[in-house]
Amino acid sequence: ALYAKEESAFLERMLLTACGCGNLRSIKLHFYDGESNELMRIERPFRLGGCLCCPLVSEVLSRRGEAGELVRIGRVRENF
Repeated sequence: ALYAKEESAFLERMLLTACGCGNLRSIKLHFYDGESNELMRIERPFRLGGCLCCPLVSEVLSRRGEAGELVRIGRVRENF
């Protein structure tokens, strides 16, 4: 099984949602296996969005190697 956990700031989430732009907030998504080992992480910092020429970019990181360090395996860029 694969489990996901969201890491984000409560106040940022509430304020941006109240303004109608909750999808622009910063977020970290952690993905774990059944034994609570982190397999992958997606990180997206706060951006104003495409209306101000700032595309949303998320970094995709994965746990690799013997030491288990996180390495970037990709990037997601959302243009408007």
